[in-house]
Amino acid sequence: MNGFVAFIEEKLMPVANKVGMQRHMVAIRKGIIATLPLTIVGSFFTILLNFPIESVAAVIEPIGRY
Repeated sequence: MNGFVAFIEEKLMPVANKVGMQRHMVAIRKGIIATLPLTIVGSFFTILLNFPIESVAAVIEPIGRY
């Protein structure tokens, strides 16, 4: 296992660093990081409106109509 890790660090990491530091890749990374909080909040609301437990969904359902 140590040989594999050493190979990755020696051969693959320099190439990955060069690709990862290109301005196009940095822009994509920053865009994904900027939209991640909105995605997480939206997913919470989606789960809340489609709650998987029927008894809880029945309680929430009148609120979800608005």
